[in-house]
Amino acid sequence: MNIRTTLESPGYGLHIKPESNEKSRFSRSTWRAAILVMILIAMLGTSSCVDLSAIGHLAKYSLDVANGFTKMQDDAEPSCKKAADFVTWLSPGFARHPNPLPDCAFYEKINPTVLDVNNVLFKYIAALGKLASAAKPKDAFDKVDTDLKQYDEKIDPTIPPEAKAAGALADALTNLLASQYQQHELAKIIGNANPDVKKVADFLSNYAADQYAFVLQEELLDERNYCQDRDDTFGKTHLEPLANKLLQDHCLADEKRIQSKLDAIAKYKEALKAIVDAHQKLYDSRNKWNTKQIVDDLGPDILKVGSAALAVNTAF
Repeated sequence: MNIRTTLESPGYGLHIKPESNEKSRFSRSTWRAAILVMILIAMLGTSSCVDLSAIGHLAKYSLDVANGFTKMQDDAEPSCKKAADFVTWLSPGFARHPNPLPDCAFYEKINPTVLDVNNVLFKYIAALGKLASAAKPKDAFDKVDTDLKQYDEKIDPTIPPEAKAAGALADALTNLLASQYQQHELAKIIGNANPDVKKVADFLSNYAADQYAFVLQEELLDERNYCQDRDDTFGKTHLEPLANKLLQDHCLADEKRIQSKLDAIAKYKEALKAIVDAHQKLYDSRNKWNTKQIVDDLGPDILKVGSAALAVNTAF
């Protein structure tokens, strides 16, 4: 019971006078209501933002894959030139495999465009985990489709529009960085970007990665031809046996090196599929995110992207 002091009687004696129960009840209920309001405000404040730090590993590995992709690209033109060199060193009359020599200048032309498309996809994914800055603006991708047609006259006409979807992802990345990770904004961005994530991933997997795998396979085949030619010339005739042994050992080591790069490209393609799958899961649950559920759902995809990051950065 609350108490208060009052001055009463001519002698101003101090008396203790009880406060009314009605006022006491009002005071307690007022404070109780105020506390509930403050709790509600706090809950609303935290629920307006969503913590996607649970996908921090996916974000980090995405950036690692993007960095490894640059090395993959840088390897294409030298690999192409090595294949051409092996052909020139063949003995007259040696039956080379039937594939035409690749155009090494093609990779110099196409690399910048493909790199921009790759970067915007993986930076967008990394930004979901708050680990990326802005990529190139949307209008930087306006001519991607016409550029690809110019560089590759035989390109499947369905492929350039997939690459051009990178412009929509660039826009999504810009909006994402400006969203302050408000849940309703994130849900909207992920919802709009979901089809473009798949288009860009399909372009990178079914066209770009295959171009780099192709030139490595050409290097592998032409080096095999060269090594076989040298073995036929020097090994079977017992001319320069030591030199031929050293050469054949080098050929075997080179074959392992090239095969590890081909395996890394296959891992890169697996990472692209994992990115599509992970984004689809975020899309499906965008209105009811739960941190634990995100971790459970994305765990297998995070492992695949991490494995690709390791493979690409080790092989190239």
